[in-house]
Amino acid sequence: MGLSGDKSFEDQILNVSRLLAEEYWEVHNGEIFDIIEGYDVLSIRNSFLKAVLVSTTYAIYSRLTGDLDGYYDREDFRYVFDFRTSATTFALGTAVSMLLEGIFREIDATIRDYNRSHTLERSEERSRATLRSIYKLKKLHRGRHQRKQLRLYQKNHMLILI
Repeated sequence: MGLSGDKSFEDQILNVSRLLAEEYWEVHNGEIFDIIEGYDVLSIRNSFLKAVLVSTTYAIYSRLTGDLDGYYDREDFRYVFDFRTSATTFALGTAVSMLLEGIFREIDATIRDYNRSHTLERSEERSRATLRSIYKLKKLHRGRHQRKQLRLYQKNHMLILI
């Protein structure tokens, strides 16, 4: 999605949630208009997007940070309360559920990729360490063998000199 690396974690979550809520709205706004009557299009859109945004970010923050102190107050959820009927609550819940499923699937895939790459790196490092150990052992063995040969050579030459 082209998120900048210089934004905070919270800003990135907010931006992703906003983008996904707007995408969801573009695809499903006809269904939502059928459910909600008596409001103008812009008002419905704004309320829906704000309700989806706060619900989505709340769920993400609660699962990823575990600490919601300072993130939300009661006023942040005022748009959620605009959806009072079972049909409107269902529409809002469906939107939030679909967005969260996609977001958490991406997070899961990213974590799995990260773990795989680090497991591979650790495995390669262990292989290099093992090869270094084998090389050192061979070198040590060659050194011992050479010293033994040198001692035999010196001993033989000492016998010849005597």
